[in-house]
Amino acid sequence: MQSKKNHSQPTYTTPANLFTAAKSYALAMNMIFSRDIISTALSAPYYLLAGFSLELSFKSIVLLKGNDESEIRKLGHDLNQCHKLAIQRGYVPANGELLSHMVGLMAAAHKNLELRYIPDKTEIQLPKPDILRKVIGKHLDAIEEQFPIWPKDMDAP
Repeated sequence: MQSKKNHSQPTYTTPANLFTAAKSYALAMNMIFSRDIISTALSAPYYLLAGFSLELSFKSIVLLKGNDESEIRKLGHDLNQCHKLAIQRGYVPANGELLSHMVGLMAAAHKNLELRYIPDKTEIQLPKPDILRKVIGKHLDAIEEQFPIWPKDMDAP
């Protein structure tokens, strides 16, 4: 017998928790970064971490600006929708066009979770790892500058 999820249980998802996860994914992504990553099996985990860093950072803004957890869950892993909604909620990206381009390149592979496995990279067009790394770093910094992500009683990680 399958158990049913009880959606009335309290949630522990907060903007700070989502943003901490986004920063953690970015940190892990940076730990495996190398200039020749594109030619190794580490490229799939690198891009998987990058996608989740972007997704959760956008969702932290959406949650902070008044949407509830059920609404952000409906977004799934759709980077384009998460990005669009974060901008509608007032986010101004540091490198707007470049971030939009990176999101666009990663959106399909991330939404379909294709990078959970080691795909044939010739079939997936992804951003250059060094540029993506810099863009995500500036993106996370911009969020911290623009939004009160951290509650007054909580220090940034």
